[in-house]
Amino acid sequence: MPRGAPDLRAELDALAAASADALARLHGGDEHGLVALLDRRERLLAVLEGLPAETGADVLDAARRAVAGDTELIVALRRRQVAVAREIDEVTRTRRSLASYGAGRLDGAVYVERLG
Repeated sequence: MPRGAPDLRAELDALAAASADALARLHGGDEHGLVALLDRRERLLAVLEGLPAETGADVLDAARRAVAGDTELIVALRRRQVAVAREIDEVTRTRRSLASYGAGRLDGAVYVERLG
């Protein structure tokens, strides 16, 4: 974990870059690395909460940049959530349609039908 203001600023800048990269990948459908990013953010948040009120403006600016992409990440994740819900609904409808035609035992996750 960063020890001084320069280390903290560098870590916050790296977090801002990682957030931008994660957002770009998320727009491309790649969710890989989001959990690690969130863990990293949580650790830094704990450090930021313990900072004295007279923390330098450069560290505060870096912190603002680090969290600036949060809104965009949340919007992108909510869009992905809606898309996944639609996909589950489609699978559920398809399974029910097949079952209504006597397709017999449907192999696959039955819990998908329970989600619908």
